[in-house]
Amino acid sequence: MLLSTLCCALSIFSSHVPTDQVNFHKTYVVSQKSRYSLKMRYSGGMSVSTVVYFQTKSILPDGALVHFETESMDLGGLPNPPELPTFDSHVGPTGMPNSGDIKGPSEFIVFIAAAGMVPDKMVSVGDKFSVHWQNDSKTVLFESDGLLESIDKAAGTAKVSWTITMTPSYTTGGIFHLKSVYNLADFSLASSEGDFALGSNKIGLEVTRVKDKD
Repeated sequence: MLLSTLCCALSIFSSHVPTDQVNFHKTYVVSQKSRYSLKMRYSGGMSVSTVVYFQTKSILPDGALVHFETESMDLGGLPNPPELPTFDSHVGPTGMPNSGDIKGPSEFIVFIAAAGMVPDKMVSVGDKFSVHWQNDSKTVLFESDGLLESIDKAAGTAKVSWTITMTPSYTTGGIFHLKSVYNLADFSLASSEGDFALGSNKIGLEVTRVKDKD
């Protein structure tokens, strides 16, 4: 009796996920909408901002079909494009939109998604991991190295530091250095801040999840 009780206890213990470990996998709910604000501050004082929402249209075996829509855009005094970027895309295990591109103002949607990309695997605090993503049109490649810095069970969040190298196929790329906070419930992005180094220029970057409209 004692032996069987001990074996049962050991089995339960071994199947329990440690408190410093999470299954870093993004989950989706049909019709669920998330709104994000992106602000980018240039060294000369200029800043640009945009508000974008993501809405899940359907669940796919390896991710979801997501609708991306730009609600507003401020290009720091420059004229906005005739039409604000809007598109539907298959989003795979990394959380990146495969139809996304960085040509033109749709780049802001890709930057927000990159701040919230996921490794899609079990990760422990202190673990380093890599995420590879290239869009369907092969015009841009993201090679990302992440470190799970902390898990806050009480707050329901996890923090990751990212170094993301963006390499376009047609021009010079750059490197993002970001600290991203995720919601443990579904591994959606809560917030992210850092910078984007483009040659000798460094651009401050901040992504914030904003209240959904009723």
